[in-house]
Amino acid sequence: MEKFSFESGDPKKERKDKAVSSIRGRFAKAITAFLAPAIISGTLGNPDLIAFSKKDVRELLKGGPKISEYIENSDKAAKEGEMDAKERKKLFKMAKQEKFLEKKLGRNYLDRYFGKAGEDEKAREKFRDKVVMHPNVPKEDARRIGIDTRPINMVLDSMPHSWVESIEQIRFINEIKEAPKHYGLKGREVAAQADRKNGNISYFKNSYNQTGYGAVSVLTHEMAHLNDWVNPRRPMPERVDLMYRTLNRVNSEDRYRSGYVEAISNKDKRLELFIKTAEYWAEIVKARTVDLRNLPIKDRELVDDYLDRETAQDVPELKKPAREKTPPLRIVKGEY
Repeated sequence: MEKFSFESGDPKKERKDKAVSSIRGRFAKAITAFLAPAIISGTLGNPDLIAFSKKDVRELLKGGPKISEYIENSDKAAKEGEMDAKERKKLFKMAKQEKFLEKKLGRNYLDRYFGKAGEDEKAREKFRDKVVMHPNVPKEDARRIGIDTRPINMVLDSMPHSWVESIEQIRFINEIKEAPKHYGLKGREVAAQADRKNGNISYFKNSYNQTGYGAVSVLTHEMAHLNDWVNPRRPMPERVDLMYRTLNRVNSEDRYRSGYVEAISNKDKRLELFIKTAEYWAEIVKARTVDLRNLPIKDRELVDDYLDRETAQDVPELKKPAREKTPPLRIVKGEY
């Protein structure tokens, strides 16, 4: 309830006060508009109220099963946590990207498919013993379904060590497998499948040509699935950034036109967008190897950002388990 006064004032003074108030208001708005980007990005330093110490911030960002909770915590930490301006800017950026993903995909799908929020320290210390374990590639099993293992070994030798370590085993299954129903690709055969939970890549018998370039493209695609935003080896800002940038490329006009991704369809458009985002990342990683000429520059930069970053972490003196030597492989482009 407002308090009213019935006393009459000086009209001239009232007009003057209103004019001054109006000027002050416009000036305040102009200053706010000028400073807003800096405030949002955290470049003006710490907030007036520090609600969380550095230790509290670490606890907030420790992670948990749901990314939706992590989004709330990172937003709190960015606004009220004790940290330097650079850290705050980075955290604000991540929180903004997380909120965008939640808006596009919905909280339920983001929680279900993003993977466990936070980082896995054990996964990040994978190379402390300076030995990279190549997965076993059983030749006989591969031959039974018409696959040459030499291109597979070639890919394993060329990818970042952390990507190779993400594969527990490669299996060759003598049966035909169709694409999942929620992909909307009725009757389409699956060449291979990556299981993020156990790190397995399974090849299936199918009518595709999986020799030469075909075998290379299949493996790079599946390795990309094991090394997307679900993998807790990466710091959270990188995981969020990778998903955010990939999702933005899926529906862009200058996107990579993968027939596989373009054909994916689901009545639930949020689920469809998530599936396309996951498959788009795998397809542009594959294209970086076998279809570079048709890969848009933005997609090339996205893949290179992550491949270069992780290749830089390779340890030159890493030892690899000895494999049986095979004759040099000559890949003929027409085979793909």
